[in-house]
Order: sequence, then structure tokens, then C-alpha cells
Amino acid sequence: MKILSSYKDYYDYYVGIYGEDPLLILDRRKHVQPSLYGPQKIKIFLCDFIIEGYYDGNTVYWGKDLLKVGKYARRLGREIDADVHIDKFELYKGSTKHSYGGFDVSINPYKDKNYTNQKQDCPIIMEGNYKDLLPYPKLAALNIGSYITAENMYKGLCSWLSAQKTFAENRPDTRTNDQKIAGKGFESKTSFRPNMK
Repeated sequence: MKILSSYKDYYDYYVGIYGEDPLLILDRRKHVQPSLYGPQKIKIFLCDFIIEGYYDGNTVYWGKDLLKVGKYARRLGREIDADVHIDKFELYKGSTKHSYGGFDVSINPYKDKNYTNQKQDCPIIMEGNYKDLLPYPKLAALNIGSYITAENMYKGLCSWLSAQKTFAENRPDTRTNDQKIAGKGFESKTSFRPNMK
């Protein structure tokens, strides 16, 4: 994967480990970093999954770290014993939705039924304070590296970009024969074959 960006994120160094594929391009130049104010729910659309977290004013908590926050830390003594992969999340088996500071937050990532990433053609999107969609937030600033390792993030982004490229290439050609002929620069009415009578 080739990364075009004005900033470095926590998974970028895997380009040097796995090598650069010029056909897969992650263009982060449309980067918008959100402003976090006080306690709030964080929602990230990541490779057709939705990941929810909670910002308490100092730190963003994700996944098993949510169980350590607030009154649920004593009641829920269990943690997720899983290494999170973007394409196959291993899920927390207990109750998955909890309220933090008045916000309902899901511990488990879940599939985005609206396909927000595909509609926006962007693998990383964060929902802003006013439900606006912010492309390519800096994930290192959101502490998501504590939840998804750099290698799994890099592999997940590569597989998502590859799937989007494959889908675009496998799209059937729905043009008529006349449109195909005109697309190649020929006139549809002129025949190059002689009249054979």
C-alpha cells in the first residue's frame, strides 16, 4: 500500500516492512482532525465496521478498556482476551452495550449496514460532534493503537482497498454495442467490409 499523507500515523511504518504496492493507494491528504470536547462518545467507521469508544476528557477508551471506566469497572470483572483484527473481530462475550456518561457505547465492533466507508470511498471516517463525517482522522491521537495493533490496522486497510479495487474492476460493462464502437473512436454506421454479393 502506498500512503499519501501530510502526517504520520501509528501504522505507517509497516509500509517499510511489507513493501509498497503502487496499485493500492491510501490518500490521506483530505485529513480532518476532530476536536474532542469533554466526555463524549467516539464513533469510527473503519473498513465497513463501526467501532465505538468513549472520551472522558483525557483519554479515549476502546474495547476492553471500556470495562475499566466508571461504575462498570467493578461490576464487569471480565475483559476481552482477543487480538483485534479488522476483518474478523473476536468479540467480548458479555453484555455489549453500556452507558458511559449518558452515552450508549458498544464494546464490540459491529458491521456497518449503511456501508458508509464505501459510499464515501474512504476506509477511515470519524463521526463528528454534529454527525458530520470527518475523513482520515489521526488514529494515533485517538489512542486506537491500544485496541487494534499497527500490523492488523495496516493489513485491514490493505485488504479493504484491495477489495474496493477488485469490485471496481469486476463491474460488468453495461454499454450497448453502439456505445462500445463509439468509445473506440469508430463510426457505428460505416462498415469496413466490402459488399459481398
